[in-house]
Amino acid sequence: HGGKDTGAQGKNSNEKDIVLAVGKLLKKELEKEGFNVKMTRDKDVFIELGERANLANQWDGDLFISLHCNAIDATPERKKQIKGYHVYVLRAPESEEDKAIARRENKVATLYGEKNAKEELSPIEWFKLEARLEKYKQNSYMFTEEMLKAFDGGKIKRQGGGVGGAGFMVLVGALMPAVLFEIGFISNPEEETYMTTTKAQEDIAARVAKAVSTYKAAVHNYRETLGR
Repeated sequence: HGGKDTGAQGKNSNEKDIVLAVGKLLKKELEKEGFNVKMTRDKDVFIELGERANLANQWDGDLFISLHCNAIDATPERKKQIKGYHVYVLRAPESEEDKAIARRENKVATLYGEKNAKEELSPIEWFKLEARLEKYKQNSYMFTEEMLKAFDGGKIKRQGGGVGGAGFMVLVGALMPAVLFEIGFISNPEEETYMTTTKAQEDIAARVAKAVSTYKAAVHNYRETLGR
């Protein structure tokens, strides 16, 4: 999201502004730990979904994180009930809910006329992706586990199991472990209010940074074990 694409809209805020603020803080946190961080956008501009993964590949990234705020179109009462964060990896969706979230995120590409844009991947496209996904799947799941640990005890709780998978176009072209992180529900009044505060954005960024650091250590330990 960004620029002409506001992303999901809450009562008093836009998804594009919240995730950019968190992204900038996350960059600072990670750079303190010695990581080389690249952002697909560091201001309010629109970058096509496919271009985001292309940039990450050009930079030879080791990990791709796409930040988002979730939303549902429902009655005010229902919006108050649905809340929580969720971490998604690129895999064939296992629930209608995951499919719906991917369609919402992918709609950006079709809405703004992106080349080869689509809201869902076909079975043939999934088949073609499988071999490439296999290479990064284990590490994507390893990072997801570290995210769940890092957000344990945070103000925003897990939505359900906290992990899902679907055909997110922003992740399709990334030649590296990749996740899409829905920070919380902008459609939920309580979470929207929280996510717009500097304190919340700093806490979220610190937790993601912690997950990146522990993931790096876990990958190192895994490789050491394989080398023995």
